[in-house]
Amino acid sequence: METAQSFLEENLSYIRRYHNRIDADLNIEVDVNDFNFENSSAGDPVLYYRGLALNNIDDPVAEAQELVKKILDQDNEDAIHILIGMGTGYEFKVFAQNLLGKVILLELRAEILKFILELVDFSDELRSQHVCITTTTSQLIEAFSTVYTKDCNITFNIIKGYKQVAPNLTDEIKKLIETIIPEEYTGGSLKLNIGPGKWFEKGWKRLDCYTNLTNFNIDLRKMTHLPLRDDVLEKVFSSHCIEHIEDEHLDILIKELYRTMQPGGILRFSCPDADQALEAYRAGNKAWFFWVVQDSMEKMLMNTFVSYEQGGPKVPDEIVKEKFETLEKEEFLRWCISQVDRNRPYIAHINAHYFDKLYKKLDAAGFVNIKRSTYRGSEDEELRGEMFDLYPDFSLYVECRKPGGLPNS
Repeated sequence: METAQSFLEENLSYIRRYHNRIDADLNIEVDVNDFNFENSSAGDPVLYYRGLALNNIDDPVAEAQELVKKILDQDNEDAIHILIGMGTGYEFKVFAQNLLGKVILLELRAEILKFILELVDFSDELRSQHVCITTTTSQLIEAFSTVYTKDCNITFNIIKGYKQVAPNLTDEIKKLIETIIPEEYTGGSLKLNIGPGKWFEKGWKRLDCYTNLTNFNIDLRKMTHLPLRDDVLEKVFSSHCIEHIEDEHLDILIKELYRTMQPGGILRFSCPDADQALEAYRAGNKAWFFWVVQDSMEKMLMNTFVSYEQGGPKVPDEIVKEKFETLEKEEFLRWCISQVDRNRPYIAHINAHYFDKLYKKLDAAGFVNIKRSTYRGSEDEELRGEMFDLYPDFSLYVECRKPGGLPNS
């Protein structure tokens, strides 16, 4: 068992590079009685799980090689090959060793994955940068969004055992992938989510700079002009994005949204509520800051407005307290933001918003009906849906319209 355990740790050491939840996913007890090996007609071992052969019982290696031959004409450096099921690992090894494109393995049975990772050394395959193992469909989507490029070839393949017990699984995964591949915008009325990340909703286009699965790959920190005609945006939604850009970029965005929005069109922003953060600090309500890295009240307050990969600026607590007590609200918030370390490799939050501040910006751009809203409290029926508002415990929700037209409801 020492060899088996050493294989598991070696395999996991490579998987952890891109899948930091793998140890938690495999933190399960494996019942070895669920598994057994038998030799195929060709002499190679085949893994059985609860009596089901997961690979071809005649010649699993030849089957895996034949599978790759069938898709070689679809293979190139931009191709994405989705393989469903690990089984004994023959298909995975042949895919990883022989294909130029990205290989994403989806193994939905964590016990199968853990069992085979203990017994088979995949270090040669896993050290490749184009190979990824996932254990849930959400992880598959995350991996796919990282490697997706427009017009890439996508193949779907499934090990024999899974095909027997779940004949529709490949089609279900295909359908899932198809729903997230962005359809090109060719003009006309448009509903737009700004900074959606992994959010996907039928009928909506996406603007983001951190994924290729977007209709508009735009960095708002560099944007001066939205590539849209006047009066085309029917609805705009943005959840927890505007705190990631500074005021000068937000002003440009709001101005461009006004230009491109249809008369009567609706805009809904949500973001951390700076007024709530300041009040929580004043009241010593540490629980309000549950969503930031836990530290002193002063550091958590700073972390609300400026955040890095982990935590925020390390300003002495007594200085934060002194600034909080002596500066006006907007002066204090600007001081907090000025403490950002511009040399950090990643800066997440870089702004602080409260209702009066956003009201003034939206009003100056020409928007009307500017209101403080509530969680799932939009005046638009669609925007009240479960796919939209997040984080009710610490968010500010603001909604407005462009004047004219008949409002949608």
